[in-house]
Amino acid sequence: MSRSSFIVFLCGIILWALVSQVNHYLAPFNLSLFVAGLFVTFPALRLPYREGSWALVLLGLFLDTPAPVPFGLQASLFLLAQAILFNIRHRLAREETLVAIAVALLTNLGIFLALTLSLSTRGPVSRELGLTLVINLVASQLAIIFLGPWYIALQERALTLCGISLRREQAGLL
Repeated sequence: MSRSSFIVFLCGIILWALVSQVNHYLAPFNLSLFVAGLFVTFPALRLPYREGSWALVLLGLFLDTPAPVPFGLQASLFLLAQAILFNIRHRLAREETLVAIAVALLTNLGIFLALTLSLSTRGPVSRELGLTLVINLVASQLAIIFLGPWYIALQERALTLCGISLRREQAGLL
């Protein structure tokens, strides 16, 4: 595992801690935020494939540990999303924050739907649960819009502070 993978993993833990605290305060209102798209976007758009994969596997397994999902499910979804994004990233202005936010929103929607569908086999879905899921998704997408620029800048700055230049590592292919 490379230094950049470890740094992105640590930044992911910071985001997880922040979102966990917000979810703690939103719990009495039956709301929760799901920002998996933010975890995936930066490694998929900016890191080499292997380094991004390491960071996402570690983040996915870390997020799976306290979650009531089969262990490895989020890690698998993160890797699938990374593979898709990595194959289309040459068509995107991947250094632009606005593009990264749009990709994070779409990725979050995809992972949210995949996770919801994979867990909906446990029993029938009521209307109240469906409405709650929609409200949580809208709140999560708004959170990504507001947290996204900060989180992307955090990862870029952390890599820069550790002496890792993405421009130099990608040999000017940006």
